[in-house]
Amino acid sequence: MKGQIIEPASGSRDEQYFKNISPNAQGDILAAGVSHPGRRNNWWDLRELWNYPYYRLGIILEEGSGYFRNASNYECDLSYGHFFLTFPGTQHQYNAKQGDFWNDFHVCFAGKIFDDYRASGILDSTRPVWQLRNPAPYLRRLQRLFQKPQPVEEISIARQSIEFLHLLLSMLEKGAPVENTPSENDVFTLACRLLTRDMHHKVDLHQVARQLGMSYHTFRLYFARRAGMPPSRYREQQRIKNACQILLNNPIKSCERIAFTLGYSRSDHFSAQFKRHMGMTPREYREKIKNGSLKNSNDKSTFTDRLNLSA
Repeated sequence: MKGQIIEPASGSRDEQYFKNISPNAQGDILAAGVSHPGRRNNWWDLRELWNYPYYRLGIILEEGSGYFRNASNYECDLSYGHFFLTFPGTQHQYNAKQGDFWNDFHVCFAGKIFDDYRASGILDSTRPVWQLRNPAPYLRRLQRLFQKPQPVEEISIARQSIEFLHLLLSMLEKGAPVENTPSENDVFTLACRLLTRDMHHKVDLHQVARQLGMSYHTFRLYFARRAGMPPSRYREQQRIKNACQILLNNPIKSCERIAFTLGYSRSDHFSAQFKRHMGMTPREYREKIKNGSLKNSNDKSTFTDRLNLSA
């Protein structure tokens, strides 16, 4: 490993022990270090998931807390004793919550030896977050391993990679996987709830932004990044989803009443919006339910895919 201990860049919260400029493809450590406790006070870094071409181990330190989420809809809170793994090619994000401090010990690594353990399922991307009762001994061993001068000979590099892998496997053996526990106080969850809690009356997007503690501009950017669409379009899709449920479960309720329930001023406007999203009018949709060509409103060919296409 051709690396050295380097000073953190100006303004950086990370103390990086070294940066590996020529990793060994069989297995090597790319970087290791400690993030200095830093409070997050803005929403901008919540805008999208990340995707790195290497593995990363992060161990939350005593001064740190936050959350983890990925593209598989896994999410959980993080605190002292938690560690997480990210994998090449998987989308994820980790950070402090607004007003909290982030502090972790991190190791970035790559190579065939780690890929083989991933392929075998021992390094499992479906279980990204784990908890240790006592992380201190592992932290001490990892710091001793990476704070000393880094190896440059092939055998020494291989020995370090194997020693790190042994430590990582020990952590997985002693740790317990953390279940998917989406936070009810997640900002995006709250935003979705505020946008859809009353479909009959118009929603004031500026008021929603204020309730979330954001400016309107920041809220629109944040929501569009998380949902893949503006908040107004998300709300409209949810109205159509509710309409599908009503058409399915209330066969005698008129389209005029459904339009009124969902806040449309005119039934013809409701019918036009429904057709734009679903490719058919509400009456045609109900007729297909009647004759059995639609089994339920979650039928991918009739609801989910059509809504995604309309976005």
